[in-house]
Amino acid sequence: MNENLFTSFTTPVILGLPLVTLIVLFPSLLFPTSNRLVSNRFVTLQQWMLQLVSKQMMSIHNSKGQTWTLMLMSLILFIGSTNLLGLLP
Repeated sequence: MNENLFTSFTTPVILGLPLVTLIVLFPSLLFPTSNRLVSNRFVTLQQWMLQLVSKQMMSIHNSKGQTWTLMLMSLILFIGSTNLLGLLP
């Protein structure tokens, strides 16, 4: 049981750092940028998944609709990532 009614609204902190900063920086760790010519398996998997999804989205649209595919994919990824961040306490 809480000692105070407002303790549930305090900002969670680990080692003196607010967890909000760690949560905001977490997606940048998932999408690393490298200057190497040969990428690692994780980046290769990300590129393969994006190409697969973009091919599937472009195949059902005509040429005018294909111009909006990349913007639609980025919107879907943004909404999905914000929904996943909303699940974190």
